[in-house]
Amino acid sequence: MTKILLLQDSGFLHSLSKDFTDSPFSRKVLFLEEPSKASCEWIQRNSFVSLPHPQFNEAEREVFLASYIDLIGQFSQKFNGHLWWATDLSSKNRFNSNLPHFLQQMVLIKKVFSAQSAASSDPAVGTLLMVVGVHWQVMDDLRFFFEGQGAECRIFKKTIKNNRLLWRTFVRRTGGLVLQFFANLYKSIKVKQVLGQLLRKKLSVYRSGTLIKTFIYNHSFLKDGEYHDAFFCDMVPYLEKKGPVFIFANILGDYESSLAKIAKARATIIPMEYLAGPLEIFQSHWQALTYRIKLKEQMRFADLPITRTVNNELRGTLCRIRPYQLLHFAYMRNLLKMIKVEQFITSFENNPWEKMCFLAFKQFSPSTTITGYQHTVVPQASVNMFISRYEKDIIPHPDRLLTVGEEPCRIIRKYSLVKCFPVAPACALRFKYLFDLPVQPRRQTKTILLGLEGIFDVYHMVNYVIKHLPPESGYKVILRTHPVLPVKDFEHKLSVPLKQLPHFEVSKGLSLKEDIQRCDAAIYWGSTVGLEALWIGRPVIHYDNGFVLSYDPLFECKSLKWVAKEGDSLLEILNKIYSLPESEFISLQRSARSYLENYFYPINTQALSLFTLTALKTSQNPH
Repeated sequence: MTKILLLQDSGFLHSLSKDFTDSPFSRKVLFLEEPSKASCEWIQRNSFVSLPHPQFNEAEREVFLASYIDLIGQFSQKFNGHLWWATDLSSKNRFNSNLPHFLQQMVLIKKVFSAQSAASSDPAVGTLLMVVGVHWQVMDDLRFFFEGQGAECRIFKKTIKNNRLLWRTFVRRTGGLVLQFFANLYKSIKVKQVLGQLLRKKLSVYRSGTLIKTFIYNHSFLKDGEYHDAFFCDMVPYLEKKGPVFIFANILGDYESSLAKIAKARATIIPMEYLAGPLEIFQSHWQALTYRIKLKEQMRFADLPITRTVNNELRGTLCRIRPYQLLHFAYMRNLLKMIKVEQFITSFENNPWEKMCFLAFKQFSPSTTITGYQHTVVPQASVNMFISRYEKDIIPHPDRLLTVGEEPCRIIRKYSLVKCFPVAPACALRFKYLFDLPVQPRRQTKTILLGLEGIFDVYHMVNYVIKHLPPESGYKVILRTHPVLPVKDFEHKLSVPLKQLPHFEVSKGLSLKEDIQRCDAAIYWGSTVGLEALWIGRPVIHYDNGFVLSYDPLFECKSLKWVAKEGDSLLEILNKIYSLPESEFISLQRSARSYLENYFYPINTQALSLFTLTALKTSQNPH
């Protein structure tokens, strides 16, 4: 006999003590949250054995990935429509949905249950498995599964608190959409005031050409006032020599300052807000607020029922559509009334705004050639880059996809279960600076670079390093933060305040190149810092946070790279690195550089020519 107790958090523990008096069950507990001192004392007092987290091997990760890609593909078949493609869920972006984390937790709990059931040797003694820290969204499906397996399952969730949070989410979402409406309305009015006459004049000169969708930052303009594209770099001036180029821009820098710079720049830059009026802005926000979908039929994932879990996620996110992404359909429709677009070039990450653009071209300018560009790294967790066989005939997509090199091209082909558009390597436009960096000599100064990305959860990696490299270890740690996530935003989650760690230095004012050059090795999670450090021959350590899909952009690289999991000794890993014989170290450097040179192709005339329509027509008609 097996009994399962699923607890939303450890707050339920003390009310359960009476259930275990003289219980004939073998008691096991799995903590999915960090147990407090009181929780540890409670499980010891009640004779529970704490179970370790099971690890996912490479085969299990591959199966999970393929299953998740297909799952979202099946949703796309069921909900296929303009507004579905505008949702965050349809994009599969790991940062915009909790569903992958919910599914991972369900698979993990099932894995522990199966292991405990298989290990039970005495039928007279049942097993009591208690899991603490279970997402309430998955509890009903798990209970249904366990009862189907003949086990007794009880769930303990904070229904009132959870409903209150759902209500707060709705209020915040509604209030946020109202604020976004007025912000977008203001931008629409402002851009027409500043650039209206100028853009009308520029667009009247050239009525057709290449349209490039990009993002504008504060640093997108040089000292002389000329525009420099942060995403497409050398490609823009190259294409300008071939014919008219229009820049369709999402301004992420200071808005009014950027408008002033756009007005002085030679390039024809069209801020996206210029292309929509008040009614279109209102419609997009209203649709984002009112769009709702619900899964009605029973669906399974890894042999687990998930319908309730999916619907709980849809409730929790309110089927999230971001109006600025949805508006791209109207932007593109209105732009196509002004100019003829022969080729549309955009970064490609399967984002909703991309699909809105693709849908507009399909409807209003089907003769336009659409080129997507994979502009950055592709870790295994980049599920958004992979297309399911269920989506192949319905998903809005580019006519072709160019990548930064052969390796990401191979990864995309490997995990996309169907090829609905050609994928080919081009060049690494945003990584031009790498090709001027030679492999550096080995350093052994006990200086470690900790490269963070702009995601709040990176504090777990910082805490891991704090724990394993205390002041007495003799190591110096350079903490390099991402521009969107300064230390002050996550310092309250650190196990020890940084001011009490004299061997930790927060990098300020130095370039990434300078920080990498003064370290012996780099520790990273999903940042390209690890990749750039490896390029110049620095050993790298990937912090594996236990997510079933790898965030490591170097997940298929085996040279001069180590992996650190939460229970691993960082000091032991560093000792292995420092103790490598010089000849072996140099051999690993060369092997790593060879891998990266296949990942990032250099920028030259031949590579840039791949972005032209001539290259596309040649590839389509080789004879």
